[in-house]
Amino acid sequence: MCRHLNQERQEMKKISGFEPYEVPGAEGLVVREFGSECGGPNQCCVYISYLDFVKYKSMLKKGVEDGVLMDYINLYNQFFIASGEGNTKITATHLPFFNGDYWSRAAENIVRKLEVEETSACGLQSKLPNKRILKAMG
Repeated sequence: MCRHLNQERQEMKKISGFEPYEVPGAEGLVVREFGSECGGPNQCCVYISYLDFVKYKSMLKKGVEDGVLMDYINLYNQFFIASGEGNTKITATHLPFFNGDYWSRAAENIVRKLEVEETSACGLQSKLPNKRILKAMG
């Protein structure tokens, strides 16, 4: 992708007569590609990051306007704003878990610690909720 951006800048230089550093480009775009030989959660993944958070949303909106992107969403809008489709309870349990995510492992560790504290505080073994209770919780 970086190679393509540089090639595009060189072409714009030839057309416009400007120096390559004068041609606008995606300076804050970071692309990390991990191939099949990479182990763990990053295997066959591509991560695209933009360093300037202030310009992040405007960049995505412009991408949609220009037809480069079909759409963009963020986790908050996707999972915590009610869409009006049924009576769904909005909780953190609606967040997706991706293989290798930090949040899923951290959440599991926090839950384990809370369970240990709860059992040690009251001296009783905590009973896990059954499927019916979990389904009612959302």
